[in-house]
Amino acid sequence: MSDATLKSFDTVNGFGVLELDDGREVPFDISSSNKREPRPGDRASVTVGTSRVTGKPRATLVLFELEEDRAPSFADGFKQVQSEGLLPEWTLADARRHQKDTHGSVPRRMLRGDLGDLLLGYYGEGLSRRGERDGIWLSDWRANVEIAQQALATLSGIPPEPGALSDLLSTVRSINANFRQAGSDSRLLMLDFEGDFFTVMFRDRGFVDRCRELILFRFDPSITIDEWKG
Repeated sequence: MSDATLKSFDTVNGFGVLELDDGREVPFDISSSNKREPRPGDRASVTVGTSRVTGKPRATLVLFELEEDRAPSFADGFKQVQSEGLLPEWTLADARRHQKDTHGSVPRRMLRGDLGDLLLGYYGEGLSRRGERDGIWLSDWRANVEIAQQALATLSGIPPEPGALSDLLSTVRSINANFRQAGSDSRLLMLDFEGDFFTVMFRDRGFVDRCRELILFRFDPSITIDEWKG
């Protein structure tokens, strides 16, 4: 089998494209996958065959890496998060208590959704005092654009460019463009914790490098790691 990364996936028709680690691209359909809703950036082990219709290479078996396969224990996940300067005032007991109060139990492993719950419980919605100190802002999908812009400008110290203020994503990209132009390794990063909330962190490149292999952190595919280049 070959290692690959999901490049794109059509959720309506169930077809996608994988980029093998050797640079080749191969198509696949969802019937050959172990994951119903793969997302760009997901890693997979792939068996490449030949399409009987086109005669071209095609993935005949796609085994995506599932979150549960690599997720740390709840305790280890909490340590990883605190090592990045998040949830500094909580102990592991506080985190366990929050999960038990919120969901009735403490998960054995920490998944992204669990981390999202902890961040929301600790920092609250919007830009809290804790969030401003630790460089994190959370808001649900109904976020007022002007409020979001003010919060992100407060975190980064750089206002977005005029004319690039139509939505949260354009605001983040505008601020990051200013950082790139200045030669700074600082960035605003939209993170995906599989919840209904936007989570934006203000971090430097070291955070990205450390978190490449941590399944607890996943970057919004619309803001790719490639944006750190150049």
